[in-house]
Amino acid sequence: MTDPAPGTTPTASTAPSTTAPSAPGSAEALEQGCQCSFLLNDPAGQSFVNPLCPLHGAQHEGRVSAP
Repeated sequence: MTDPAPGTTPTASTAPSTTAPSAPGSAEALEQGCQCSFLLNDPAGQSFVNPLCPLHGAQHEGRVSAP
């Protein structure tokens, strides 16, 4: 892949991804490395986030989790 020419706007293929990660515990998120429990999360809106999850946890949000 090449960089866009100077003075041009990056296209969708060269722009950084700004999409939100999949829902905690979902099959898509688990494939992306999610460590949140799929048993404690349901599609109806209950959401449990593992603070150590690389997609949804405290480090991802810029916070520090307790040791």
